Amino acid sequence: MGRVRVQAERRLGRAPTAAELDAEIARWIDEEVLFREAVARGLDRDDPVIHKRIADRMMFVLEQALIVPEPTDADLQAWFERHREQWAQPARVDFTHVFVAGTDATATARIGELQTALGSGGVAERLGDLFPGGRRYRGRKLADLALAFGDEFADGLATQPLGTWHRRTSRHGLHLVRVDRVEAGRAAELATARLDVRKSWLEDRRASELATAMQRLRARWEIVKR
Repeated sequence: MGRVRVQAERRLGRAPTAAELDAEIARWIDEEVLFREAVARGLDRDDPVIHKRIADRMMFVLEQALIVPEPTDADLQAWFERHREQWAQPARVDFTHVFVAGTDATATARIGELQTALGSGGVAERLGDLFPGGRRYRGRKLADLALAFGDEFADGLATQPLGTWHRRTSRHGLHLVRVDRVEAGRAAELATARLDVRKSWLEDRRASELATAMQRLRARWEIVKR
């Protein structure tokens, strides 16, 4: 009953009295009897919640038993070369835009008038329709902009001349876009990405070891598909 005493001490924050320990032991015996009776009656097989809980516990046991070695420099270099693009720094863009909802003839006429106004010194913040994301975007990756606005909007944005207004179309409507700054992308280097590369390698190795452990468990059982 040593385990029961330890659990009681942890729960109470002190050593249990004799009466408290007797109560803990009685509770543990009842729980153990109920558990064994439930298993004997097959309740662990019939109840999907209990079934999953036991399976999750077994998965936890497998995961705790895994021994994943620390990667060598050669391991990290090889993993980095295979997944180099994952750690590359993509180009980022700062831009300001004036938005017009819609793409019909009326919207096209309005965007033309706004472009003329901007060319005459109009203030971008006072022109166009309200846009949920605001008028100024800073440090945005082109891939993220393509998701938010569409490929047609993002295409060529990083090479657009700085400080000039250009028409662009998005899934939201028409835009006049001024690129304010472009931060060029940078190729990945193992020296700067080493911690992330190590984490990725360990996660992959752990997943592989866990899959192998599961295969060994499956081999111990006859699996019949009905």
